[in-house]
Amino acid sequence: MQVKYELRVLFALLVIPLTSLTQPISDGYIFTIPFNDTLHNTFIPAFKGSVIGRVQSSGDKFVIGNSQVRFIGVNLTEGANFPRKEDAPIVARRLRQLGINMVRLHQMDNYWTGPEGNIFLNKDSSTIELNPEMVDRLHYFISHLKENGIYVNINLHTNRVFVVNDGIPDADSIHGHKAYTLFDPIAIRLQKDYARRLLTVVNPYTGLSLAEDPVVASVEITNENGIYQYWRYDALRHFSEGGILTHRQTLILDSLWINFLTEKYGNDSVLRMAWCPRQPVMGPNIIINGSFESQNPFLGWALEQHYGASATLSIDSSTSVSGNNSLKLIIVNSTGVDWHLQFVQRNLSFHKDSLYVLTFYAKSDSTRWIKASIAQAIPPYRSYGTENIQLDTIWKRYEVWAVPLHSLNNQGRITFSLGHTQGIIWFDSIVLRQRSKFSLHNDESLFNGTIKRIKYSHRLAYCPQRTMDMGEFYLFLQRQFYEDMKKYLEDSLSVEALIVGSNDMRGLFEPWTFQNMDYIDEHAYWDHPYFPSIPWSIYDWYIRNWSLIEQEALDVIPRRLTGGLALANKPYVVSEYMHCFPNRFQSEMLPIIVGMLAFHGADGLLFFNYLNGDPPDWQTDKIPNWFSIYRNTSIIAQLPAFAFAFRNNLINQNSTPTLVYYDSSFILRLPLMDTVMPWEVFYPYDYRSGLHNTILTADFNAPVPSISVPAYSGDFFVSSSGEIVWDRYNSYFLIDAPQFFALSTPKAQKLAIPSQMVDSISTDGHTTISLLSLDSNPIVKSSKLLLTVTTTTQNSNMIWDGTTTVHNDWGTEPTINEKRKLIMYIKLNADSIKVYPLNSRGIPFDSFTLFPSRSTFKLEIDQGIFPTPWFGIKSFGVPSDIFKDISHAEVKCQQIGPDEIVITGDEPIDVEGLNLTTLTGKALSSYNTAIYKFHNKIIVKLSSNLPNGFYILSTPKDKCLITKMP
Repeated sequence: MQVKYELRVLFALLVIPLTSLTQPISDGYIFTIPFNDTLHNTFIPAFKGSVIGRVQSSGDKFVIGNSQVRFIGVNLTEGANFPRKEDAPIVARRLRQLGINMVRLHQMDNYWTGPEGNIFLNKDSSTIELNPEMVDRLHYFISHLKENGIYVNINLHTNRVFVVNDGIPDADSIHGHKAYTLFDPIAIRLQKDYARRLLTVVNPYTGLSLAEDPVVASVEITNENGIYQYWRYDALRHFSEGGILTHRQTLILDSLWINFLTEKYGNDSVLRMAWCPRQPVMGPNIIINGSFESQNPFLGWALEQHYGASATLSIDSSTSVSGNNSLKLIIVNSTGVDWHLQFVQRNLSFHKDSLYVLTFYAKSDSTRWIKASIAQAIPPYRSYGTENIQLDTIWKRYEVWAVPLHSLNNQGRITFSLGHTQGIIWFDSIVLRQRSKFSLHNDESLFNGTIKRIKYSHRLAYCPQRTMDMGEFYLFLQRQFYEDMKKYLEDSLSVEALIVGSNDMRGLFEPWTFQNMDYIDEHAYWDHPYFPSIPWSIYDWYIRNWSLIEQEALDVIPRRLTGGLALANKPYVVSEYMHCFPNRFQSEMLPIIVGMLAFHGADGLLFFNYLNGDPPDWQTDKIPNWFSIYRNTSIIAQLPAFAFAFRNNLINQNSTPTLVYYDSSFILRLPLMDTVMPWEVFYPYDYRSGLHNTILTADFNAPVPSISVPAYSGDFFVSSSGEIVWDRYNSYFLIDAPQFFALSTPKAQKLAIPSQMVDSISTDGHTTISLLSLDSNPIVKSSKLLLTVTTTTQNSNMIWDGTTTVHNDWGTEPTINEKRKLIMYIKLNADSIKVYPLNSRGIPFDSFTLFPSRSTFKLEIDQGIFPTPWFGIKSFGVPSDIFKDISHAEVKCQQIGPDEIVITGDEPIDVEGLNLTTLTGKALSSYNTAIYKFHNKIIVKLSSNLPNGFYILSTPKDKCLITKMP
């Protein structure tokens, strides 16, 4: 039964202006966990180094023997995979104590680091020989991970760039892309050789090879790589056409394509009958004044100038292609961004699903790139067809094709984006026509082997069957690579670990590809840095700095992680996830991602990343980049509690998933249905439903498709167990499981929470709170708990430019944490609790005692007084346990009011023998408590200055438990 929750926002305590959200923290506190401390203490959850066993997949779960296992972990990148031997045992123990039970060894094969950052002996000369020292460090580190019960996910191919000496032709022209590694036979052979060298050598510290060692839970074939996805990016073309392939690589794909068509159709006649045999029909030119011969020379055209970019227009009668005139456009000021200067014609009408072909002639005073597109002239200004075009100094003809996804009545446009560099451009004979879709071009023949591979952006310009054949070719080529590599690893190298293909899934074509892998893997990020000009620029980047809690449908959660790409019969892992630094709401990450993935039944969650470096810096207290969490208190301080909750299934999984069935032709029709941008994920239903419902793909070969998904029910979510609540409008995310509680809110407010253990919480800013029972009892009955309170973490002296970037001014050590004041009312079955603020080693440095009012404890946390995110709590006073020595056989205590007690006995009571103490025995004689004696009856009037709570009133013969009530 679904429990209905209602959260009432009582009042806002503080309004923080946007301009202050990302200013340096001027009055924060420092909380640096020492590098060599491993957090052995009372209040941090204990994660023992469990005995390593072989991980297997059983249905949709990972198991070791007959027991289910869930993984929570981190990625290690660059030199963090090869810690020096004096560091390796410490790193492994620290990972264990944080709750980590899996590490993903990632980017071992990167091309940008020095000798301590990658596994190759000399990557600039060859990527074949492995560095013996790095391999030895890796083996030593893995042996210590194994001692600490931490499993390993090995990535075989992430960022390896082959060089000439590896035997790859034209290797110096390959600039980091990975598509060719899935179809180039030499690259495939080199990947198999690398796997053999890495996995079959015996680790001298364990006596086992990585292929046979059960500490290796899984092997990943290649990271974020798929032919179909590169097709969606229009990247499977030669460099000269704006693609990423060398001439040799295009010839390999072209040959495989012709072989595919020949095997399927046999000859041109059969192929032509399958691909639209009708003759093309052309419509009239819908461009006004495309040759610039009108008496009004600029009729129909406009010049859009943004952000300081500017240009002048004139008619040039000295050069043209047809007629007397051409348009001359002089770019006076350039911003370096093409769309800042646009030459456009608006008010065009388009018919949905019809093909439009834009042709034009152009030249420039020097070689330059421009962009031409057919698009909407209204928000969201979506482009239906775009080409990056390289102009020359002579007139040349260019084409842009588009198939609009919407009918537009005078709301379409063509656009030439020109603002990249200064110079002169001429245009002439601009024509836009509607025409019937292409089948075979005049120069194409299967017999002659001249049928071209079509661009993804042009797919809808062709007859449906040709488009479907193109997609089918890439899909089967991709699947063939992964299944061949899996077979090689298992049969030739005797790898016993689970095998996964790739990750970063962008549509249903990915899980279809990986049906025969051992599990499904995915990646996602919130507020990943955006690079407007230069990829991975350390200066020119920005983030949105938004809270995920306040986004529609929790945005990335259903859009990338729970929308339906997981398979019903396979385990599901998210091997990369991060709320990227310096987003000020990072502390909300763990409640959201752990809560939602636990509810949706994920089997693994790995954060990207723990640390990188060449060599890694394990000691400096500074967050070095967008991703590393090693020194990020807002995340690291939360990890022990959330890792414990995830690994031990403290949050209930959805027991009624929605199963989706596709027939065998659905994937082949996918390129005809997919209408989203290449970097987005296409679902044949409203993906937002994946927030409330666990959507799983059950079959790709069902007799009849069944794609019935419940409608999205809005920005308020309660899980079927009632344990997870998200309310976008009231800005909070809640986990309310019996042994684990967590709440995150991005703003200052007071919340009344319908929880089993917390009445309300008020906080003075963005705060994440968690409360974990440490004795296996529900929180309300627990005798020992860990309270964690985190918010924003920054480096010292970070310099913000507005609210979206620090450029390369990352600041210095140490990290600084914002101070929070909060009040929470906790329900505990106790007569008192003792709260212990913990230092960065998890050791108490102070304590204070609280007493309940109406069975609820008012806990006030002020990190200005107690500068720590960690608070241990011990509860006392369950009467049958704590006060079992208090009897009332001879003396009877009766409380007759909130501050008045009557004591009676069979004999006169000695007033001098009365003693009022706290539950721990501390005398309270300083409180002027009045005592009145009447022979064998005494009335005790408690002082108004005495705090509310439980006390012990002792007589010479007995003890009484009394209560000072409000």
